[in-house]
Amino acid sequence: MEITRKLIERTSKYVNSFNGIALLVVIFINVINILMRYLFSKPVQGAVEVSCLLTLTFVSLALFIRAFEDGHVKVDFFLEKFPEGAQRIIQIVTGSASLIFFLSVALKMFPHVQNQYFIGEYTQDLQIPIFLLSIAILIGLILLTIAILHLLISTIKGGGR
Repeated sequence: MEITRKLIERTSKYVNSFNGIALLVVIFINVINILMRYLFSKPVQGAVEVSCLLTLTFVSLALFIRAFEDGHVKVDFFLEKFPEGAQRIIQIVTGSASLIFFLSVALKMFPHVQNQYFIGEYTQDLQIPIFLLSIAILIGLILLTIAILHLLISTIKGGGR
């Protein structure tokens, strides 16, 4: 269990670095696009496209970090009123439901990514292959599923993270 936690923490550091760089690129592209549009009346071709793709990529990759750190939004107003044993059972049930849902979505993404690769779908302006974005989302889903599984096992064993 400790090895899994360390592996997830190490992976989250790399994902955080990638997400930070992606966010800086999105900001840079938007600033350049605005300057070019208003100063020279020539917007950067594909700026919105790249910004959207990078934003979707870093949001999908950041989900697993939030899940692993237990930093996602919880509505536990009612849950706090239950005894600790009931709270743990509810956490196990909701964790299991989350695991099943995100695992099924990740498994459904595999044929979708293959289909996009073989069909050869591209973005409109820059002709970026769509399957690359789908792979990033799939990686995010797989990492999220691993983080949820780790938290679920920790909860079942009786500890926290």
